[in-house]
Amino acid sequence: MRIIFTYLLLLLFPPYLSAQIIWQEDFNAYTDGTTVGTTGRWTSTCGACLSGDFFEVRSGAFSAQDVNDFSTWESESINIAGVSDVTFALDAIETGDHEGPGCACGVNIDYFDVSYSIDGGAFITIENWNGDGEPGHTLTGDSQNGSALDADWESTTITQSGLSGNTLVLRVVMRNTAGTETMTLDNVVVSHTSLLPVNLVSFTAMPQNNLTQLYWQTSSEEFSSHFELEKSIDGIYFQTIGNIAAIGTSKGAYYHFEDLSLPQTVYYRLKSFDTNESFYYSDIISVTGKHSITNTPYPNPFANELFLKLSDHSNLTFLSIDGKKQKVISLPEGLHDLHPYLEGFPTGMIILNISSQYGTQKHKLIKLREKGF
Repeated sequence: MRIIFTYLLLLLFPPYLSAQIIWQEDFNAYTDGTTVGTTGRWTSTCGACLSGDFFEVRSGAFSAQDVNDFSTWESESINIAGVSDVTFALDAIETGDHEGPGCACGVNIDYFDVSYSIDGGAFITIENWNGDGEPGHTLTGDSQNGSALDADWESTTITQSGLSGNTLVLRVVMRNTAGTETMTLDNVVVSHTSLLPVNLVSFTAMPQNNLTQLYWQTSSEEFSSHFELEKSIDGIYFQTIGNIAAIGTSKGAYYHFEDLSLPQTVYYRLKSFDTNESFYYSDIISVTGKHSITNTPYPNPFANELFLKLSDHSNLTFLSIDGKKQKVISLPEGLHDLHPYLEGFPTGMIILNISSQYGTQKHKLIKLREKGF
């Protein structure tokens, strides 16, 4: 999601503007079972959860299963003072058959509600997102046409823009009542449109033996503080590998960094900070060494086909969102359609671990309802 999100931001805003990230949470840093974010970044409550139920971090996302009633995830108070046109986005994913308005079960429908509060005011609910909810609810089960047709929303990114004030609090309320039903929250991002502290002209990576040579050029950066260079082996989970002071000139500058890379495909992005510690990300770039672990499975989300090109014999492990192992297969080098191996898997998030002699990659896959069904 973040790769797509970064690309869309570059399309929406001209080169001298950027959607700078104010606050984000992708849940990747937490162990399974976590219910409260680090240093109070977010909290969660599940007053009706019974033994065997869960409302917690699972496999790098926040998931709810059989929570029975009114389970709430809420962010800390996020500082948005001094900026305008604030936007937030978050992923909402469901697995299983959730009951909706047409289920003849009265008020006991399943829902995923997103609301926000500005400056401590009343929470405002985003209603009937993309037609997959109803008045008072953001998303509901069996929502389309108000009938019990299993027309759940599957996977969607909910957004709200044009916000302004001093503080913002996000709230997500989930409800489902069966062990076969799961709702998942992921990739929460709050951003705003602003002038760039750095006008980035280019950012490139070149392999050289066991090194990656990274270069970037700016045309102006007089409000710049420093750069953080981040690296990933799958284009999703990044870690900082370098902190480089900015020259801070109005005429621009050239930079160079060497990374002792693994013999595989790796991804890089540049995080530029201004003097007020605001920051924005560059485009994600990649470089491939002599050996590549794998290409990214595509398309994602997927319905009837899921392709994966392997450069070496690999073991593939499929897990459900709660971390339970569902299937393990072994495949040779080459291009494979993984769809036959996923028949019978429910819609929603699937975790795929790909292991070979060069290491292990982790991918979050979203399975949609197959076309024609």
